[in-house]
Amino acid sequence: MPELCNDLKPRYDCFADRAVECKMELAKDANQVKQIIADTCTEGTILNKLVKKEKKCFQDAFMDQKCSDPIVAVLNGASNFKEIVLKNKEACNVIFSNFATIMDVLSFALAFLSWWLYGDKLLQKEEFTHFWIIENYPYCRLKKCEPISSPVFSIGETAWHFRIDSTLESDGNYYFSLYLVREMNDNGPDSIDVEFEASIWDSELGNKIQKSTKHSFWRGAGYGWPKLTKRQDLWNQDKDNPFEAAYVLNVKSTMKVSNNILPSKQVCIARTKIEMYYISFVWAIERFTTLLPTAMKTIRIKPPLTNGPWISLVIFVKDAVSSEVKIQIKITHHNKQMKCAACKISLLGAKGEPLMSFNDTIVENKLWEFPLFLTKEMLMTRRNIFLPDEHYPYCGQKICEPLSSPVFNIGESSWHFRLDSRLQTDGDHYFSLYLVREMDDRGQDIIEVDFEVMLLNSNPFQPRNKVQKAAIYSFRSGAGYGWSKFAKRKEILSRDNPFELGYVLIVNSTMKVSKSLLPFKSSCLGRTIIEINALAFKWIIEGFSEVLPNEMKTIRIKPASPDGPWMFLAFFVTDEVPSDVKIHIQVIQHNKPVKCSVCTISVIDANKKLWTSFNDTIIGNKLWEFSLSQTKDKLMTEKVMYLPNDELSLDFNCIVSAGIESEKMPLWQSGEIRST
Repeated sequence: MPELCNDLKPRYDCFADRAVECKMELAKDANQVKQIIADTCTEGTILNKLVKKEKKCFQDAFMDQKCSDPIVAVLNGASNFKEIVLKNKEACNVIFSNFATIMDVLSFALAFLSWWLYGDKLLQKEEFTHFWIIENYPYCRLKKCEPISSPVFSIGETAWHFRIDSTLESDGNYYFSLYLVREMNDNGPDSIDVEFEASIWDSELGNKIQKSTKHSFWRGAGYGWPKLTKRQDLWNQDKDNPFEAAYVLNVKSTMKVSNNILPSKQVCIARTKIEMYYISFVWAIERFTTLLPTAMKTIRIKPPLTNGPWISLVIFVKDAVSSEVKIQIKITHHNKQMKCAACKISLLGAKGEPLMSFNDTIVENKLWEFPLFLTKEMLMTRRNIFLPDEHYPYCGQKICEPLSSPVFNIGESSWHFRLDSRLQTDGDHYFSLYLVREMDDRGQDIIEVDFEVMLLNSNPFQPRNKVQKAAIYSFRSGAGYGWSKFAKRKEILSRDNPFELGYVLIVNSTMKVSKSLLPFKSSCLGRTIIEINALAFKWIIEGFSEVLPNEMKTIRIKPASPDGPWMFLAFFVTDEVPSDVKIHIQVIQHNKPVKCSVCTISVIDANKKLWTSFNDTIIGNKLWEFSLSQTKDKLMTEKVMYLPNDELSLDFNCIVSAGIESEKMPLWQSGEIRST
């Protein structure tokens, strides 16, 4: 008290007098404080006696952090002079209720003195602006994944982080939740008042959600909004896509705290990037109709990056009764724990278009069974849609090598064209065409060639479609240049039928090179013939109803020409329920390997109508097993239609290719002859 009366009282009196002279708004309060201090310092007053009586108690009180910390806390959160006094008084009254009268005066005087000495600096709040950029946010938030926390940032001696999550609430909507969390182990005051405003938006659409609140944060406390906004309010349904790469979510927050914690404005930028891998591929399950119940076809997808995840897939038919088609997926990451994966599986049609798609999310790296909600019978019934068979002459659509033209010469350099036809990722079949320089020619090191190529069909039963392109390249020995997608196959072949013989495809090219390499015009004609053998016959199985399970009936088809292919067939009925009607086919050519065979097999009904049961391609001369689309039970149920006289009639049409039969390169030249 002596310090208050002897040292500080004159300064309070001076300030109060000046406040009155300047007609300040706080003049009335200043005079009131002046009077209280005067009463406090008067000898013999009740107040002074109480102070002296409890002097040691007050000294202990102000040395005790239990009193000083709450006082500082209320001062930090006060917005004006009166609020400082009231809050300070309230804080100390809670702790020292026995000395309410004394604390009223003392806390009021202390607060007024602090305000007078430090001016509005005590009441001022500074802003801390925090930007948080989250890349690849979708990353599987559709199901249960842990919330994301921002990197920890500091405001003075306090430490903080933001936490964002997206969860499904009881009302059926997904909400973003956002919290500001104070770290447990920072060095700041026990409690800090923070006014903060948060906004969230995505970088592309620009939809923005903004909210504000105010809380007192103790260590470890977190406050915010459990339902900041519905996810659909920020993203439309098309945008809310886990397969959207490079997705950026932005969170901005402005926090206001007392300037004794944050002396000046600060800006902080944080970045969180979710590790993601995008893997896209097409899996063609060949000979699907021959897939037995519980028999599995597997594939393992290697990661595009050395440290990426592996994908193992299995497709199988669940059992003979339900015949439900299922896929199992397991994703493993050797050096990291996988959090979750979003997968989309599409069933492709004859032209590569997605007919139906299924989406789901896998959490962690557990084995995931994915039902297609389709049965084998459903797929077989609409096989022209779900199980397309597009077979080309010479089987170019499957596992057959590209065709190379006979080698031709331009001066001392040697060349050939290479033609291929493949299914590309966009679902279309394309012709690829390349001009290739031979590795061992004797021409100069680099030859620049300006070449124009035209591809056309010469089938008398089709329009003469053609596609033409040009390019200029510099060729070293062994180099090849051209077009991986020269033309869509359907642009050249309006009717692509492997059973149409006499098919001619023409590649016409004009190449311009330096006159030092080719002194005069030259032309050549290359011819390649693919060996094709056609087999067409009917096989009648008598006494079909008496065929026992696994009893085989066999037949051998002799070739029409001495060096043609032989075909061996076996027919049997399985002992399963329902029993499948199966056929084994093997094509053998004694003097050369069979490249591939295209076969269509149909059931002939009582009206001589053909019901296509199977259409597929055999690669090489392997034994091929397939099931008719009709089971024995179905055939027996409709015996009048399919089994007249208890006979099953099957119609076979097959094309067998042994690859290139012959190739020729006749050469003629034309130019000018001069006499001197």
